[in-house]
Amino acid sequence: MIPNKEQALELLKKYNSDPFHIKHGLIVSGVMEYFAKELGYADEADFWGVVGLLHDLDFEQYPDQHCIKSQELMREEGLDESIIHATASHGYAITVDIKPEHLMEKVLYATDELTGLIGAVAIMRPSKSVDDLELKSVKKKYKSANFAAGCSREVIERGADMLGWSLDELISRTCGNMGGMMKVLIAMSGGVDSSVAAKLLCYEGYECIGCTMKLYDNCDAGLPRGRTCCSLDDVEDARSVAFSIGMRYYVFNFKDDFHEKVIKKFASGYLRGQTPNPCIDCNRYMKFDKLFE
Repeated sequence: MIPNKEQALELLKKYNSDPFHIKHGLIVSGVMEYFAKELGYADEADFWGVVGLLHDLDFEQYPDQHCIKSQELMREEGLDESIIHATASHGYAITVDIKPEHLMEKVLYATDELTGLIGAVAIMRPSKSVDDLELKSVKKKYKSANFAAGCSREVIERGADMLGWSLDELISRTCGNMGGMMKVLIAMSGGVDSSVAAKLLCYEGYECIGCTMKLYDNCDAGLPRGRTCCSLDDVEDARSVAFSIGMRYYVFNFKDDFHEKVIKKFASGYLRGQTPNPCIDCNRYMKFDKLFE
């Protein structure tokens, strides 16, 4: 059986619960798909992605039998031998003697460790993204043996040799393909719902960016700083959540728009004896209008 991506992801989660391992599988899967399209295998992109998802199937539970136990698990699950050979081959000269043969297997071998190193470099940058990551920044950290020490430079370089690429070409192309991950902008209130949504989306492998709308300061309404709707405390809570997850986070200052489209309308209606609902207008004009801009 050759599973689709949804089935492969469920299988990965069956043997792995650590969000880091799930995210790594999704990142490698995305990189593999992009390389498939770049290298003339667009019609096999889904298969390349499935191999990327499942390549570390056994690592969390059987780290000492990595790429060995996975073969047993996959056969028990009824997976096709092409997937078993491809995933096991990334342990060549490390834990197994199954040599990468197909171009897809060589790409997996070369990029598996490298994606981890590139991700470690990106997370240290203010943007926490690979979008603005330059080759020289990766090379600088690459040369530091103590940085991301678990990412084997020997394996990365052996993989580049298998592909017939220079190290610089491999790093540049992998960075570019990692930048193609799906991005999600999450409006964060500092509350449970948006915080859990952000965590789950990161867990699913999306590159998440958090934001909060600054609509007013409590002092503008003659209130002390405190936990009122859209307060500065909410902003700090959202920022703290984003930092703990490793997300970029921004605050958008919409005070003038909020005053013009919500506060003035509310005050005007109230003075005319009406009972306007400012939350409805906030949703309409701010959350589902201004924020989308």
